[in-house]
Amino acid sequence: MPRTNLDASFSLRHFVGLMKLASLSFLLSFSGLAAAPVQYEVSGVVREVDLAGSKVVVRHEAIPGYMQAMLMPFQVKSASELLAVRVGDRIKFQLNVTEEQDWIERVTVVGRDAGDSKGDLTLRPAPVELKEGASLPDFKLVDSNGRAVDRGSFKGVAFAYTFVFTRCPLPSMCPLLNRKFQQVQTLLDGSRCRLLSVSLDPLNDTSEVLARYGKSLGADPDRWTFCTGSEVEVRRLALFSGLNFWQEKGFISHNLRTVVVGADGTVRSVFEGNSWTVAELAQALRSAL
Repeated sequence: MPRTNLDASFSLRHFVGLMKLASLSFLLSFSGLAAAPVQYEVSGVVREVDLAGSKVVVRHEAIPGYMQAMLMPFQVKSASELLAVRVGDRIKFQLNVTEEQDWIERVTVVGRDAGDSKGDLTLRPAPVELKEGASLPDFKLVDSNGRAVDRGSFKGVAFAYTFVFTRCPLPSMCPLLNRKFQQVQTLLDGSRCRLLSVSLDPLNDTSEVLARYGKSLGADPDRWTFCTGSEVEVRRLALFSGLNFWQEKGFISHNLRTVVVGADGTVRSVFEGNSWTVAELAQALRSAL
């Protein structure tokens, strides 16, 4: 994503938003009630509608106190919210965020985008369907310490890798994958099983940024590595992995995919989306040995 002079103020607003969530969660849990969501009013332009998945991708405007302008997928609880929505529509909606969930509602079409609804999308080649038994291609990445990382770095160990970017705040997306990897790393023998998180945003997510990010998540460097790399290298690994991601004016949108690779360098398991459990991934890694 492009750098702006708003980064510092955004970080403060994001921190304040997280503090609001933490305060609400504490007060309501203390009183025995479920945490109420923090609500934000959002405007943006529709870039994709997925009725089957009850999801819409929106290039949204900045959300004060929570998130800068991004291209993000949003979940609705009922697909009926999206029946009247088309690509290129300008919409308004309410975003609800708890510590672990997010969803939108009250979706209203307020107009059409003035330009070509898809003319400014940078589409990526369609990813192949990744199947178990496929041989992992070589890749050239750089970890949070600036050291080179490639397929040979994981020789003789089983590892799981996924894709994130540090500016993603929605609790059901990258933060959820981080929370699951946090728990999985405590179940692993670091000498035989590893975790790898690859940034889809190499322009922003430098090694220094990823070092701070990993530290904030409690990542054990003997078990969990954060990597960046050139756009070409990241894209090649993502497309091999069946990840569907694209950029629009520097903003990133992507689905979720986690892949387990055996000690022999072949794909052993593929986890789509975010519904897999910590126990399932840990077991898949043990089996991959």
